[in-house]
Amino acid sequence: MSNKKYAAKGKEAKVEERGHWGNKLEFLLAVAGNVVGLGNVWRFPYLCYKNGGVPSSPGPPATTTGTQVVYFTATFPYVMLLILLIRGLSLPGALQGVLFYLLPDPSQLANPHVWMEAGAQIFFSYSVGVGSLTVLGSYNPYNNNCYKDCLWLCLLNSSTSVVAGFAVFSVLGFMAHEQGIPIAEVAESGPGLAFIAYPQAVAMMPLPQLWSICFFIMLILLGLDTQGGMYVFQMFDYYACNGACILFLCVFEALALGWLFGTERLYDIIKDMTGVTANPFFKVCWRYLTPLVSLGSFISSLVWYQPLTFNRWYVYPTWAYVVGWVLALSSILTVPGWALYKLATGNGSLSQRFHHLCQSDPGCSLTLKRETELQKICGDDPHQSTIT
Repeated sequence: MSNKKYAAKGKEAKVEERGHWGNKLEFLLAVAGNVVGLGNVWRFPYLCYKNGGVPSSPGPPATTTGTQVVYFTATFPYVMLLILLIRGLSLPGALQGVLFYLLPDPSQLANPHVWMEAGAQIFFSYSVGVGSLTVLGSYNPYNNNCYKDCLWLCLLNSSTSVVAGFAVFSVLGFMAHEQGIPIAEVAESGPGLAFIAYPQAVAMMPLPQLWSICFFIMLILLGLDTQGGMYVFQMFDYYACNGACILFLCVFEALALGWLFGTERLYDIIKDMTGVTANPFFKVCWRYLTPLVSLGSFISSLVWYQPLTFNRWYVYPTWAYVVGWVLALSSILTVPGWALYKLATGNGSLSQRFHHLCQSDPGCSLTLKRETELQKICGDDPHQSTIT
C-alpha cells in the first residue's frame, strides 16, 4: 500500500508520493522507540528517588527500507533493561531497595513540586507536544486505529517506567546493604542516579566489559549524548526539556486543538478514520481539562521556581542560570512571537486579522468521503491510496 497526498486547485489535483510503513509492527516499534527512552529508564527512577517512591510521583519521516532499523533500536534497550533487572533483583539488599521504591512517603504529596514534576514527567516521557508522534502516525493508512494505538502505547510507556524503577532501586538497595547506610543516603538524587545504579549492576555481571559496551549502546539508542558532562546535562534537562517549556507550549497546542480546530471536528475525524466513537470524556479533556491543567502547572512552575542545584549542594554560577533561561525562552517565546508577527503583517484591521488567525483551515480535516472524491479526480483506486 502506498500513501499519497492530494491537493486540488480548481479542476487539477496534485499527487505527491510519500513514504509508508511496511507493516503495523514497524510503526509500533518506531513509536515505542520514540516514547520509551530516557524519560523511562533514567528520569522516572530519579524522580521517584527524589520524591519518595512511585505513588508520590503520579502518572508515570520513514521509508520502507529505512524502517527496518527499528527492529533493533526499539527492542535492544528492552533486552538490556531486562538483563539489568534480573541482575539487580538477584543482589543482596535488593528487597530493601524495592520496598523503598514501592512504599511512598505520604508527606511528599503535600509538596507542590512533586505534582509539578509528575506532570512534567508525563509530558517528557510521552513526547507530548513536540510533534514527533504526529509525524510517525502520518505514515499510517487512513483507517489505522489510532485510538487503540494510543491506549496500548501509553500502557507500554508507563510499564517500562515502572520496570526501570525496579532495576534501579534493586541496585540502590544492594549499595545501601554493602555500605551499611539507609537507601535515602546511598546516592544523591539527580539525573546521574541511573548512571550510578546501572553501571554498578553491569560491573557485577560476568564479562563486565562486554555488558558495559552493551549498556552504552543502549543509551545511544535511547537518544543520549553525554558529551559535556553531568553539569551541562542537568542544566539542559532542568531548563530546556523540563517543566515550563513544554507546559507553556502545550497550553497553546491544547487551545488550538480544542477551541480553534474544534473538538467536534476532531471527534468526527476519529470516528471516520477508526469506526470507533471516542469516549465523550475526551471532549472535556480537549476543551477544558488539558488546557487548564497545563496552564496551572506552568504558572505553578514559575511561582515555586527554585534555582537549579547539582546533587542538592552545588550552586551553579550566575552565567549558567542566564544560559538556562535563554534555553527556556528560546522555546517559550517562539509561539507568541510568531503569533504577533502574523498579527502585525496580516491584511485588514486588527480585529479582522485576529479573527482570521483564530480560524482553522476548513480543508485540513478531509474525511473519507472527501478522500474518495479526490481519488476519483486523480483516477486512482481508492483502495490503493490513503490520504494524510
